[in-house]
Amino acid sequence: MVHQKCDNQLMEIKKFLKGDLDCFSRGQIRRISKQAELCALNVRDILFRLGRATKDRHMPDELRLVVPESLRPDLLY
Repeated sequence: MVHQKCDNQLMEIKKFLKGDLDCFSRGQIRRISKQAELCALNVRDILFRLGRATKDRHMPDELRLVVPESLRPDLLY
């Protein structure tokens, strides 16, 4: 998703998940690691949030597309 590349926070999480840690300080790594543990990248480099199954613990986690902050007002609720 092209729009994810425009969001600095999402790009930090993507870099972290890919193992590109050289550009981060220790404090940044701690902060980003907390956010990244709830995320996953697919083979197309698209960031998803892991939605934990709450009702049935035996169900697999759901992948939910991470929408950049700049696009959130455009979503219909």
